[in-house]
Amino acid sequence: AGMMGMNVSAAVVHSGNPITTIPVTKNVLTDGNTMAPNTTFEFEVAVADAGTFNDGNKDQVVYKGIAGGLTAETGAAFTPGGSAAETYTAEGSLKTDAAVFERPGVYHYTVTEKANNYEGVTTDTTSYDVYVYVYNRTDGLYVGNVVSAKNGDKANLIFNNDYGQDKNKDTTHDVVIKKVITGNQ
Repeated sequence: AGMMGMNVSAAVVHSGNPITTIPVTKNVLTDGNTMAPNTTFEFEVAVADAGTFNDGNKDQVVYKGIAGGLTAETGAAFTPGGSAAETYTAEGSLKTDAAVFERPGVYHYTVTEKANNYEGVTTDTTSYDVYVYVYNRTDGLYVGNVVSAKNGDKANLIFNNDYGQDKNKDTTHDVVIKKVITGNQ
């Protein structure tokens, strides 16, 4: 009587006509008594080598990325305020530029998080492979798909940072409010 649940990894295959912006999710994990850090996390895109990538349908021949074809656009900005939470989430973005490519194909990049020296924040050292699919049409080349992968498997671009998540080790950020009652009731 219910609909069949299909587990489609649509979130990790960004497609468009053309596609120009790809979101990058940043989670800051705390023990629940910590305000968000007052910082912006930046991302780094690097050209990666040629090879092959199995995108779930077939082995794709992959070209070395072209500088400027995929770049970091915006960082993920956090501002303390409101109430403390266990997880804070912000979005950064990457940008594609079809104009730098000379021919259709799948181009390989890596995306990492730049080290952030904000006190108490542990940098996520995950490296993602990002494959930019460039197609041809009458008005020129365009980026039609972007697939991100971690260790060969499709995965969303998500970076997680520990910011005192372990209560036993968190010594720098806890905000404790005590109500002191004086008088002789």
